[in-house]
Amino acid sequence: MKEILHDILPCSGIFHINDIDIKGTLHYENKEGRIILKLLRPELFLNQNYMKKNNIITGTLDIGLDVTLFNNRCISSKYIGGEIVSGHYISFEADYVIFNHGYLNSYEFDELEFTVENAIFWSGFHTIERTNIGEYKIKTLDQKSIISMYGAKIEFSVYLNNGLDMFPVDEETKVTFRLLVKIVSKRKQRAEYFIDVRNKILSLISFATKDNVNVEKQILFNYNDTFEFFGDTQYEHKIIYTNGCRRAIIGTNCTDYNFFLADIKDQDDLSTKLNLLDPVFNLYASKFRYNDMPKEMVFLNMIQAIETFHSRFFYNDKKTDFIKSIKCYIGNEIKYEEIKKLLLSLAQMDNNCKHINLVSRVIDLLIRGNNELFKYYYEERIKFAQDIVNTRHYFTHYGQEKENKALKGDKLDEAIEVLILILDYHICKVLGVNNERKIEEHLNEIKIQYHN
Repeated sequence: MKEILHDILPCSGIFHINDIDIKGTLHYENKEGRIILKLLRPELFLNQNYMKKNNIITGTLDIGLDVTLFNNRCISSKYIGGEIVSGHYISFEADYVIFNHGYLNSYEFDELEFTVENAIFWSGFHTIERTNIGEYKIKTLDQKSIISMYGAKIEFSVYLNNGLDMFPVDEETKVTFRLLVKIVSKRKQRAEYFIDVRNKILSLISFATKDNVNVEKQILFNYNDTFEFFGDTQYEHKIIYTNGCRRAIIGTNCTDYNFFLADIKDQDDLSTKLNLLDPVFNLYASKFRYNDMPKEMVFLNMIQAIETFHSRFFYNDKKTDFIKSIKCYIGNEIKYEEIKKLLLSLAQMDNNCKHINLVSRVIDLLIRGNNELFKYYYEERIKFAQDIVNTRHYFTHYGQEKENKALKGDKLDEAIEVLILILDYHICKVLGVNNERKIEEHLNEIKIQYHN
């Protein structure tokens, strides 16, 4: 069975939909990462409600593989006078497709195994050594290899597509070195479960490395599907492909990573934390996911990430709890009097205001923890948080009255970098990772770059 989608697609076959067997072609649009099924003879669909979502479409490709497409939606058809035009395609887009030899007798699985591009240094499994007897081996620098979450055991190891001590079959042999991840569920689950857990893992790695990571080979296992191979029991594997394009690797230096695999400690509530962080990670990733994104959009996304993070992790997002906490940890300290006025401004204390405003959220995150990391931005630059809010208002509405108060040029660049560091620090703290030293180094670099 081929393991690379581009080697077998596009491929024609017979597909079963709405109780009809119809000829079509399965495509993979690489740029957008979309799985598309184009069906011929659309006249067979006359008077049928084919526009509804078809959860499952099965088919047999001409090359002998059976396929099952999941969560399919009609994305194109051609009408004239209320009827489908003969000779045109009807196209469906699938969320994912499973390749199998023979009929897929179960939609539930025990394990998903996949390889990740651009995560090997993050894992710590990145040293290759040669022993005294001439064999090669992988030296694991960090022993951490298993994390438990979402009712599953997540196993991290190394994948090599070619043994280093094997004689090359070809004159030139390419050795691919990847991080291999296994999601082993405690009970059988549908593919959607494994895809969701996989996405949480990828978001975590992407935040940690400040870079894009890509999924390559993906295999599902059902422990009930076995076969004998030279006396050993083997599991039948089902290759799965999901929607999603390959993203460009920036090449972030590993010294700038937020943390490594070994820094993630076993936590009973890790699943809960990752669920809460999911939209924050998506907003954070826009900084490197879309390399042509205007800095105004990057700024707005970082602000949205900060608001989302703060509302999900502190004070139950209740204004009354926030006010009590501020009065408690600032108290009557004179040096914080001006800060207190910003945190508990007239607008914030107004009974008609039911939420924690953005100025309060930013200052709270700057000062929270009492470690003085961000002291410069709440003492020496007391108006920093207000400048952030003014800039957000301007970029949101582009009102002329806010234009003069908005940050621009180097000041906007500095603000974006500081906002990212605020997120780096607090997200890592939530995950149990101490990166204060690295944050301090970056803050010092920012001061040198923008203020010297």
